[in-house]
Amino acid sequence: MTTTTKTNLSALNDRQHEAVVSEDKRLLVLAGAGSGKTKTLLQKLVYLIEEKGVSPSSILAITFTKNATNEMIDRLIILADNTGDYQKLLFDKRISKADKDRERYLQQKKYKYQSQRQTLLNYRKREMNQVF
Repeated sequence: MTTTTKTNLSALNDRQHEAVVSEDKRLLVLAGAGSGKTKTLLQKLVYLIEEKGVSPSSILAITFTKNATNEMIDRLIILADNTGDYQKLLFDKRISKADKDRERYLQQKKYKYQSQRQTLLNYRKREMNQVF
């Protein structure tokens, strides 16, 4: 069964595609390391927002570590950044982690997925008891 969407799902395998277009309200993606869980989750978030018109503030996406949260935020910013500047900055070894964190915070305000990322940040702050 082929589903026509505005969101490009061509880079997903069959199981990932199934998870992204699933109509279930709750979805558990359980797989081994390097299997594309984060990619699937991010595509699901974009699909819900772009295709289904779901408000980003109505979505709860849970990760279990600060690094996973930052990786998801970075990938969302990269998806939204048409210039490629953020990705270049992110992988520049000369830029400190503190400067990258500061830029991540600034970029969150710039792109339309701000509410989605803010939800992830708020969850992380509550769980980790960290303050920017």
